[in-house]
Amino acid sequence: DNEVPKIVVQGPPCSGKHSVCAVVASHLRVVHIIPRNLIEVDDTEAGAEARALCKAGKTLSAKLWASLIVTRLSRSDCQQKGWVLEGHPQTRIEGLELQAAGVLPKHFVLLDAGNVVLRERAVGKRVDPRTGDIYHITFHPPQDDEVSSRLVADPASSEEKICDRLKIFRRDIDAVRSCYSSISRRIDADQPQQDVIAQVMEFLCVRARTIAPHTPRVLLIGPTGSGKSSQAVLLSEKYNLINVSCDQLLRQAVTSQTRTGISMKPYLEKKIAVPDELVLEVLKERLGQLDTTTRGWVLHGFPNSSSQADSLDKAGFVANRVIFLDVPDDSILDRLTNRRIDPVTGERYHLVDKPARTPEVRMRLETHPEDELDAVKKRLGKQRLHLADLSDFYGDRCQHINGNLGPDRVLELLESNIILPLPKQLVQSDD
Repeated sequence: DNEVPKIVVQGPPCSGKHSVCAVVASHLRVVHIIPRNLIEVDDTEAGAEARALCKAGKTLSAKLWASLIVTRLSRSDCQQKGWVLEGHPQTRIEGLELQAAGVLPKHFVLLDAGNVVLRERAVGKRVDPRTGDIYHITFHPPQDDEVSSRLVADPASSEEKICDRLKIFRRDIDAVRSCYSSISRRIDADQPQQDVIAQVMEFLCVRARTIAPHTPRVLLIGPTGSGKSSQAVLLSEKYNLINVSCDQLLRQAVTSQTRTGISMKPYLEKKIAVPDELVLEVLKERLGQLDTTTRGWVLHGFPNSSSQADSLDKAGFVANRVIFLDVPDDSILDRLTNRRIDPVTGERYHLVDKPARTPEVRMRLETHPEDELDAVKKRLGKQRLHLADLSDFYGDRCQHINGNLGPDRVLELLESNIILPLPKQLVQSDD
């Protein structure tokens, strides 16, 4: 159901995540998901693996966490009522794994406060060992004397541990939030709980509205490294469009083990091109959903040939904006071969345009194999063969813009094409 709530509440330790999630779950009648509790109750192979890792004192991988969460969210109560996920993802890699597994929240709430406030809260934090409920001796004491008598101090909230946890949180949260930039809101947790709850509920109950002048169906085409993905994110945020990444959809289908995903898996594992009919099956399912048909979409990563473009049109998904991002090869090579990734946080950097801020991060940066010079040149050579054919196929329906500019300027050029009147041949089909 596209209308059920799908919420992530994140924040540093002692920010009140648990209490806020409990109230949200009660008010909206959704399922409160606490990831650490899934380890003991999950009866799949993933659950057994997680318990073994915990017993050995080892950390669960992002992929294993995603498996546990997906299993829980696939149950009927979450599907029918919706859910609020507490305190996860904690790293960008965990966020990307959830997205790849098809977990796409509608709201991301970040509760935050200063470190001094959070350390003070940690001093009074107490836990009910029987229920796992969290209290505070000053701000949120239990009403029952029996509960009060069995409360214990939270071992994870000692001064030393809370400082370490805060340091890790501050290191990772910006990268986590970047995964949900279009659906997130930061809320000050250093205020009375009822005020925090009121602001959270206001955010959750307000529907996003689009400022687009019509229902855009935007197709971004360009060589690897031309900025299609980045511009798709910017357009989706500003105009409330659905960002449809073909590559991401294929990975989600494989991870979710859909019928089509199972058929595609051997091709992806062997790094062979997935047959067009399978790709179209995945695209038709996503582009035909209610949110894409009502809000509009921006598609990138497909089509890559004139035959694919023809198949997309014949399937009924005719773009009313086809925009080519033109970038010369030397700029592409500079953009891609200078890209680096932080294996710890998953954050992406560029040696020139977005260098790492600290020596510690710079030392551990790695180059993705696909960003090596020979790999980029090979990929570019293949793509250039098809771009001219695609331009001929779309003819007057397409526009070419200079993609070799700054991101903000490219966005301005894209917007100017979106707000212009529709091409004459599409006016009737768009009405």
